Amino acid sequence: MVHGGTAREIPYDNNRPRFHDVGVNAWYSHYVIWAYDNGIVNGISENRFAPNDNVTREQIATMIHRFARFIERNDTVYESDQWETFTDRYQISTWAEEPLAWANYHRIVNGRTDTTIVPSGTALRSEASAILTRFMKFFGS
Repeated sequence: MVHGGTAREIPYDNNRPRFHDVGVNAWYSHYVIWAYDNGIVNGISENRFAPNDNVTREQIATMIHRFARFIERNDTVYESDQWETFTDRYQISTWAEEPLAWANYHRIVNGRTDTTIVPSGTALRSEASAILTRFMKFFGS
């Protein structure tokens, strides 16, 4: 299937409405509920997920950090040697400070330039691919 599979392919039977904007029959609903129930994602509010919104760089770093914790990989936060050079590091949302520092330390999320990390910038498809590839190389197997 083009969209990455069906709910039946995931061994998870608690598919239920949680977010008003994630229909139970949406191809991704089962994935969203599983990720929410396992502490990997939150909605943008108590009952809204915004599945069609762009994902920011700090959001993807946060999800990956939570997933690393979920699969019991190293989620300890250290600052990278590059961290102090990011002139926009004070623009990082409070909830994303540790995950983004962690992701940068492990070279999973690099700066967009030598001096910016662009935390609220949209994660481009190319960046998302690179981030997931780096995560799998570092934490896979």
